[in-house]
Amino acid sequence: MLTIELCSKILNQGKRAYTNEEVKQIREYLYLLASLQVEADKLQETEQIKEEER
Repeated sequence: MLTIELCSKILNQGKRAYTNEEVKQIREYLYLLASLQVEADKLQETEQIKEEER
């Protein structure tokens, strides 16, 4: 997991300045998206294996 400090450094490189709370929320949202993508990839892989077995 990335630290809040590193996330803040990355996010605050542009013109917009994010508060620590906003950085935490963005990080949480991105981790959730990544988790969903991993699950979707696993499901797709499982479905492909089932199709190949037919």
